[in-house]
Amino acid sequence: LAAVGAFLDDERVMVEPLCAVALAALYTRPELFRQHGSVVVVVCGGSLCSLDDVVAWRRRAERGSAATSDDDEPGHGHGES
Repeated sequence: LAAVGAFLDDERVMVEPLCAVALAALYTRPELFRQHGSVVVVVCGGSLCSLDDVVAWRRRAERGSAATSDDDEPGHGHGES
């Protein structure tokens, strides 16, 4: 989830958590990639989640809860059915 927030801050593009796995490697271990002149990361997603979803996921992760509520599920409360 940290990579989702970092990419949103850096590039102003929302990605879903699963799509941010490659970004997480770049953000947490940049020294592994410095030897390469250029690195390309293909990112996708973000159309099925909102900033509210990311905030809810972070809150749930921070409290370590495996239980979910409708308020914490992606797409709830965003006009989707």
